[in-house]
Amino acid sequence: MAQQTINRGTAANDGTGDTLRSAAAKINSNFTELYTQNTTLAAVATSGNLTSLTDVTISTATTGDVLRFTGSAFVNSQLNLSDLANVATTAPTTNQYLQWNGTSWVPATGSGSISLSSLSVTQASASGAGALAYNNTTGVFTYTPPTLTGLGYTAPTQLSLGIGNADVDFGQFKIKYANVYSQEADLPSAVTYHGMFAHVHATGKAYYAHAGNWEKMITESTFKTLVAASTDFADFKTRIAAI
Repeated sequence: MAQQTINRGTAANDGTGDTLRSAAAKINSNFTELYTQNTTLAAVATSGNLTSLTDVTISTATTGDVLRFTGSAFVNSQLNLSDLANVATTAPTTNQYLQWNGTSWVPATGSGSISLSSLSVTQASASGAGALAYNNTTGVFTYTPPTLTGLGYTAPTQLSLGIGNADVDFGQFKIKYANVYSQEADLPSAVTYHGMFAHVHATGKAYYAHAGNWEKMITESTFKTLVAASTDFADFKTRIAAI
């Protein structure tokens, strides 16, 4: 019931207000409603149950239920995303996600949905101060390393290291390197690398470049064997040439 207000008239004793009986009836009605509400609240306080309220109807309550006003009473129900004012969604499908369109959240599918397994990294060519970029459509991180020029570094050249244009004195230090070729045909130009020593794995021999040719060297044991087998110097030269 809405509150009933007593009409006191426009001025005192002008006869335009409620009669004493009518005013008393309004007073009684207002107090009756107050006492009724107080009785209901007292029942709720005593029972601890919302169903004691006249405008609350609760069916079997389940975890996550909320009270929703239907226009005439509060009833219990589950709260869904579609109940939110800024969410417009239908029944969700597998891998759907909510996407903000500027005014509300709407369901979307497609490339916007990625998983951790979709993430990957690529490296671009060096450029400027470097950068790390992320593509939120493909899930790819792209790393661009910085150029060394921007760091005040100049890569050494053969000439700046003194190799190829001058003698290099290593002092007491040794030079260790593998100088093995699989076949004789793999040896580089004897003209270009005059004086170079190399080893050919297929023959097991050492070679040196001289006068445009690779000269084969023999071991001490091979030399002794040839000397012992030769009948004279001419025979020795023949055997040497056959190696």
